[in-house]
Amino acid sequence: SKFPAVGRDLSILVDASVPAQQLLDHVRATNPDWLTDLELLDVYQGQQVAAGKKSVMLGLTFQRFSDTLKDGEIDNIMNALLDSLEEEFGARLRV
Repeated sequence: SKFPAVGRDLSILVDASVPAQQLLDHVRATNPDWLTDLELLDVYQGQQVAAGKKSVMLGLTFQRFSDTLKDGEIDNIMNALLDSLEEEFGARLRV
């Protein structure tokens, strides 16, 4: 496509018992607009994460083939996705 892809990373905290694959499946099932690629970038449990929790980082790529995506459009998608992950898994944005 002549229109650029936009990459965003999403780092969330979830219960250690939640399989990363379940998170990936959920993101795919919610079918965010213009999602063209999804990767599991990192899973971390250690001193910087509360006991019983883990940090999961997802890499998302968005692309529209009719025109260029705007930051506000991607921000809306990411906020809706985070809300969905929070509702389904109790996920929180890792800051």
